[in-house]
Amino acid sequence: MFCNGDCISGAKDADLIIVNHHLFFADLALKQDDFGSILPEYSAVVFDEAHEMEDVASDYSEGSFRIPFEELARDADQTLRLLKLGSPSLLRRTQRIRERSRELFEVFPARDGRYPFTRNERETFLQAHREGYDAIATSLKRFRDGIAAMTQKPEELQRIARRSFEMRQELSFLFESNEKNLCCIGTSGGTKACFWPPRPIE
Repeated sequence: MFCNGDCISGAKDADLIIVNHHLFFADLALKQDDFGSILPEYSAVVFDEAHEMEDVASDYSEGSFRIPFEELARDADQTLRLLKLGSPSLLRRTQRIRERSRELFEVFPARDGRYPFTRNERETFLQAHREGYDAIATSLKRFRDGIAAMTQKPEELQRIARRSFEMRQELSFLFESNEKNLCCIGTSGGTKACFWPPRPIE
């Protein structure tokens, strides 16, 4: 089965589970610090797209994680212009990703240090800011749909489209997972971020 964070309970009975790199390493970080787990026990792992794995693993081993919306938009703009495929419509969609992500993170509570982002707090946040959450998820989907509709789809753009798809999964997992102690929220270098595993600063 393909698991994006919404299917954890059903995954326990599956013989084969497909997850992206971010979900795998988030699970690994939680297990290593005895905070529980996201995925069920497994006996073997096969990685695809391994050339991207090192960067993802380092994100989690360093203890902080931020869905890189800005980086996606920047890379998409640069790639579209380099390939001379940057239609006004697609470039507007990358700008929407920037705007919607900034709007969402802007409404995160402003506190110094790190503090738990528990399941109840995530549910409360979504109730108050569902429109902003849906807006960034929709902007990611529309960008990916725009790439899919292109006649020419070079591998560079297909990779960026996959990143857009994975970011929607990560966003859904972060806010809609049933895990109680999934992460902490705080600031990293002046930027709001999520920290794995969910431990406060001493």
